[in-house]
Amino acid sequence: MQTNRKENSKTKENGAYIAGMLGGNIIYGIVTTGLTFYYQSVIFLPAIFISFLTVFIKVADIVKDPFIGAYMDKTVGRRGKFIPYLRVVPAITCILTVLLFINKIYGIRNSGLENALIALTATITYLIWSVVFSLGEIPLNSLPPLMTDNESQRNGLMASSRFFGTIGFGLISIFLIPAASYLGSVIAERTGDRDTGFQYGFIITVIILTLIGGVPLLFPGLIIKEKIKSVSSDKEAFSFKQSFEAMWSCKPYRRLMLSCLLRSPTVVFSVVQATMFVYYFGNNGSGGYVIYMLIYSLVTFLGQGTAMLLTPKLAARFNKRKIMVACNIALTAVFLSMYVLYRIFPYSLHLAIPFTLFSFIGLLMGICFGITAVLIPIMIADALDIYEAEYNKRPDGIFFSGMTMTGKLGYGISAVIVGIVFAAVGFSGDGVQAVNAALYEGAVFRTDEIFGIYRSAIFILSSIPPAIGALLSVIPLINRRR
Repeated sequence: MQTNRKENSKTKENGAYIAGMLGGNIIYGIVTTGLTFYYQSVIFLPAIFISFLTVFIKVADIVKDPFIGAYMDKTVGRRGKFIPYLRVVPAITCILTVLLFINKIYGIRNSGLENALIALTATITYLIWSVVFSLGEIPLNSLPPLMTDNESQRNGLMASSRFFGTIGFGLISIFLIPAASYLGSVIAERTGDRDTGFQYGFIITVIILTLIGGVPLLFPGLIIKEKIKSVSSDKEAFSFKQSFEAMWSCKPYRRLMLSCLLRSPTVVFSVVQATMFVYYFGNNGSGGYVIYMLIYSLVTFLGQGTAMLLTPKLAARFNKRKIMVACNIALTAVFLSMYVLYRIFPYSLHLAIPFTLFSFIGLLMGICFGITAVLIPIMIADALDIYEAEYNKRPDGIFFSGMTMTGKLGYGISAVIVGIVFAAVGFSGDGVQAVNAALYEGAVFRTDEIFGIYRSAIFILSSIPPAIGALLSVIPLINRRR
């Protein structure tokens, strides 16, 4: 088998890749941060429907992502395996991202048929978006090992790109909902309809942010060239069966993916975070939750970003598996400490000392997530190197599709947990609409006893399932040799 390897990628290609990860995480942040909140608190879809919709989409991801990766490994074109997709998919993804938020408000004012059509529209648009997004996400995540065979440069590129990707995701987490709320309040004042005003504000905000994310997402397909080729012709590429066998037979990779699957409940915090800040700290817009979210997000990003940039050096000096185990054990303690803090200050986390402690927990959480976010793709690339050395083939697409698959599955499992708990306590559909109406009339979510069960649900979800997930993720990695 012939290989064609150039040691280093060019600076402009590295910049294009970093820009692509920034843009991709902006788009992904719009959907993961905004869509569940939009469904639940803007168009008032029932929480249990949101949960099962998310499960359906994520089950589809489990099936489609490995097949997409395997197909890309089989179809090596003149421009490589991944670049052709990155030239076409980003623009389509941006259009579909906006369409996700174009829907009517669900509720008792509609007929049964109207509500069914609203739910069906949400299902179809989300499914199509998920498929198209994977056609761009898998190639983007798989590119670094094909840009350079210099391990230090590859790991540095993975770290820096995820650092800027975190910036993009973090900006969305901070500004999407507050910006939508502000625009919604302006529109509501003119129309006299709070619900419709908030919806239009959300849609306008999504359009603007999608354009901001979509432009840099185009750069990788236009600038980057694949340099590392592990097959010389389509005849040498894996069949679908061989691709899945390769993924499962590589022990370091298999153990890492099992760890990522068990870690899925840690995503619950991300799913419920917006609800926590909007309702507990912000009383659904009547309080100054933006400043709390901004401070917390900046502190968390400080920890996460610093950890991301330092991880390649840690990975070069220490055993990667042991670093992963230590981070997840630490993360377990961090999540449990969040619940303890809430139990000590159930009504006053917004005050200076409790919120300082709350933000410090965010800092520690950011450090743990930052290290693992970079370490996982580095360990996947290492597993690919091991597999290539043994079999003289490099199934990049199928291996990196496992990372995207487990990430999406984690979000799906977490959304189900959140949906079931919220449905059980009545924080769903018309119940959320009733809570919003009470808050508009002057009720206080943080202290009024009528909202106690909702507060408890939010903070239990934010801490207990994530702690369990972090602890379980250690099991496949302990007492294992490379």
